[in-house]
Amino acid sequence: MHLRRLCTLTFFASTLVVTMATTASADPSLSDRETARSLMDDGDAKRDKADFKAALKSYEAADAIMHVPTTGLEVARAQAQLGMLLEARETLGRVNRLPPKPGEPAPFTAARKTAEALTAELGARKIRGEIDALSVLGVDPIRHLVLPRVVALILVMPVLNLVGFLVGCFGAYLGIVGFYGASPESFVAQFLANTNWLDLWSSEVKAMIYGGIIAVIASYKGLSVKGGPEGVGRAVNECVVACIVGCASIGVLYSAIFLAVNPDIAVQR
Repeated sequence: MHLRRLCTLTFFASTLVVTMATTASADPSLSDRETARSLMDDGDAKRDKADFKAALKSYEAADAIMHVPTTGLEVARAQAQLGMLLEARETLGRVNRLPPKPGEPAPFTAARKTAEALTAELGARKIRGEIDALSVLGVDPIRHLVLPRVVALILVMPVLNLVGFLVGCFGAYLGIVGFYGASPESFVAQFLANTNWLDLWSSEVKAMIYGGIIAVIASYKGLSVKGGPEGVGRAVNECVVACIVGCASIGVLYSAIFLAVNPDIAVQR
């Protein structure tokens, strides 16, 4: 009975979504187009008078009717003029996501290209602007942006490492006792004979080093990013690769030094 109700509700919900999508995708009527054109002309006139707030309202009203790249682009430009960079980026993202239609007018295609370029420009302005604003206010970006992240990762990584250690021990217990039929007493005896607190503390120290490496690399890549959203994506990829290579290299070096200082650790009992 409950399954039947669920299927019925799912059917009506999907029908409603399809109906709403069909209604939204319908072409505006001739009167709507005339209204939108009048609103765009009114927005242009107010923009020429440097009344960007009133122009934005006109452009938004026209865009609510048409939902085309040209109206969306003018909305984003007005938002950028008012310093609403986040809203402008969201509007431009919506313009970029509008699917191209067959036989689309040339202004629509040009609006898409302009929106992509303006998105990158606003992304770069946003990235640089925050750091510059902190510097102008006398706030040290390293102290207030980088240092908290470095400290947080250094403190959190040992906790995650401890959780992984406990889960690994529990999984080993289930595998050896449950699947191989060993007794719990023999498992505990072998576990305690081949491990000690030095193993745990060395892994905790290594996790802290990993946290510091990741935080420093990520902060450096974030503060030195350039090129807007594309630059952010490229910096993220570079950060991931650098963190993997850095942690792997430090892990090999740390293990070699640790085993050289404590050679008895590698002896199986």
